Amino acid sequence: YALAATIYELLSGEVAFKSAFDTGNHNIMRDVVVTETVEPLEELTKKQNAVLLRALSKEPDDRFGSCGDFLDALGGGRVSRKAAKPQRKSAIFNRKSAILLGLLVAGLLGLGVYTSHRASTAQAAQTTQETRVLLAAAQAALRSSDFAAATEQAQAVLRLNPNHSAAAELLLEIEKRAGERNARTIKIDTEMAVEKLEREITDRGQGFGEKLDSLKRELLIAQDAYASRSWGQAFTAFKGVEGICASIEAQQEVRGQALEVRDQMESQRRGAEAQSAESLAKAEWGKGVGAASKAAQAFEKGEFEEASKGWKMAVKSFQTSEEKAIAISLYRKAKQEWEGRISNIEQGISKSEVRKYAPEEWAAAERSARLGEASESEPVLGKEHYVAALASYKKAVEKTMPFLVPQMKWIATLNGKEVAATLKIGNQTFKLPETLKLEKNRSYSSSLSYSGCKTVSSTLTADWNGLKEKRVALEKWAGLEVGRNWTAPSTGMEFVWVPALKMWVGKYEVTNGEYRKKESGHDSKEYEGHSLNGDRQPVVYVNFDDAQAYAKWMTQRDRAAGHIPDGYAYRLPTKDEWMSFAQCGDGREYPWGDHWPPNSGRAGNYADRAAKTSFSGWSVVEGYNDGENVTCNVEQSWENSWGLYGVGGNVWECTAESAGGSFDAWRGAAWTHYYQSPLRCSYRYDLNASFRDFNIGFRLVLSRPGQN
Repeated sequence: YALAATIYELLSGEVAFKSAFDTGNHNIMRDVVVTETVEPLEELTKKQNAVLLRALSKEPDDRFGSCGDFLDALGGGRVSRKAAKPQRKSAIFNRKSAILLGLLVAGLLGLGVYTSHRASTAQAAQTTQETRVLLAAAQAALRSSDFAAATEQAQAVLRLNPNHSAAAELLLEIEKRAGERNARTIKIDTEMAVEKLEREITDRGQGFGEKLDSLKRELLIAQDAYASRSWGQAFTAFKGVEGICASIEAQQEVRGQALEVRDQMESQRRGAEAQSAESLAKAEWGKGVGAASKAAQAFEKGEFEEASKGWKMAVKSFQTSEEKAIAISLYRKAKQEWEGRISNIEQGISKSEVRKYAPEEWAAAERSARLGEASESEPVLGKEHYVAALASYKKAVEKTMPFLVPQMKWIATLNGKEVAATLKIGNQTFKLPETLKLEKNRSYSSSLSYSGCKTVSSTLTADWNGLKEKRVALEKWAGLEVGRNWTAPSTGMEFVWVPALKMWVGKYEVTNGEYRKKESGHDSKEYEGHSLNGDRQPVVYVNFDDAQAYAKWMTQRDRAAGHIPDGYAYRLPTKDEWMSFAQCGDGREYPWGDHWPPNSGRAGNYADRAAKTSFSGWSVVEGYNDGENVTCNVEQSWENSWGLYGVGGNVWECTAESAGGSFDAWRGAAWTHYYQSPLRCSYRYDLNASFRDFNIGFRLVLSRPGQN
């Protein structure tokens, strides 16, 4: 092999495959060495070229057995391809001579050829070598599917040798393989695009069904061309299918846009319907209906842009009809409100009274109403006139009311000077002075408080017309004094001095308002729609522990403020103390005396005719009527001869075994009781101390040292 390479280099004038190694590209070098062979030399005969190429074979087994065999063959002898056998010494000598002779001949031949042909063959040899290298590079690029690089290298070969058949054939192979790949790529993309369209287009109306069917036929034609390996024809067919897909997608998008406009139109149409536009704005409504109908026809023909324009026109028409319908509705509403007001201005007020006490305001109201009546064709303007009429009407009524509706101006004074006391009526609180409108013939319970002064409670019935003034003179808290009644500063709770017990007893049962000064969120609830929660109604839904805790809280508050001395305490009455003030010291059987039944309204709040009227199926004290169906305000619960209210009835009252001691019983009956036994002073209700209910409350006493 080495001898053959040396002879080849001498005759060709350069190293074989030198250009391939000059590229530095390992792939090209490897491919050239492994796969390529050298070109035959023009200087040798066909037979000599065959011998030389055999010596340069890539497979060792295909070469000559020795250099001697190679030279013999090159000189015209016959040499077997089998391995050479060992030879005699003379033969070896002869072979050595032959080798030297061959080398000399080869050298002389190469030198002569090289010298004689160097000038004429140098350029051709260089061109041939470049051609081989470029062709090898093109083949390597083709194997790696780099069609652009392979094409560039093959074309370079043809530029050097336009008649190079191998390069021309290679270009055809490149074109074939590139065409297959391009056809395969566009086939996959196009088939996916068609599948996507078939998934997305579920509505085959408006000609989309025919378009999809045509698309699938064109796809089959392209697929047939691909199957027959007609790559160019397949590529062109798939390109056409691709264009059809794009066209259908564009049409689908336009159809989708048209459907969005249609949805807007339907929404606007429903809005107009809700405002009765079909009847209130017929012309505008009709335009919308007509435009929507034409748009629907265009849509079914596949004229989607035209359909969008029509539905947009319908949207505007329906919007206009809705706006007009709203304006007409508001106009009619304002007119009806005006007509309703003037037909029954206010309860107890007549038109003549309004004209009398507010003539200017009434005239302005009537003038605006006439303008509203005249503006029916312009509902927006007409509504404004009626709104103005109602505003003038309101002013007229407000000006008239003071002359006809009961009003009360509350003023609080302390030492002759007005002060900003707090007035509470029901759940409403006002800072005085304040003028309030009242409901005719309704009763109101109020409490008025001011820092450092006694709370003043009162009840009034609004049985007058016009404005009245109520001036309340406040009284500073006086110190606790034996023998005189007492009002607790912490709560405003009133106590009566009872000489027989030498202590103070709560004038009333503890009220919701007083209890909420400690427990602001307390709720005494209601009974079958009748409230038990008024500030001056007795607190209910409390038990023995709640009452004890409240008494302790009051004691701490008033002691800390210096209102009661140490040793004095608010607490629950004992059973004996309660019996004493219930019987008023004379041993009577019932809180009102010894007779049965009690006299109506002069014994306490029990189950009576008023309760029977409110609650069907109730049993009551026969012949008795106190006028209350549930708990009443404590001031209305009947006063006994010791000045205590509600000792009998209203709510059960809690008592202790001893001063500050354990639970005794519930005493005094309640608004729910009617049979004789529980109404006796001696009756004790043995419910558990922890029990809470709608008819259970408590009363406190204030005791002195030695009574606790």
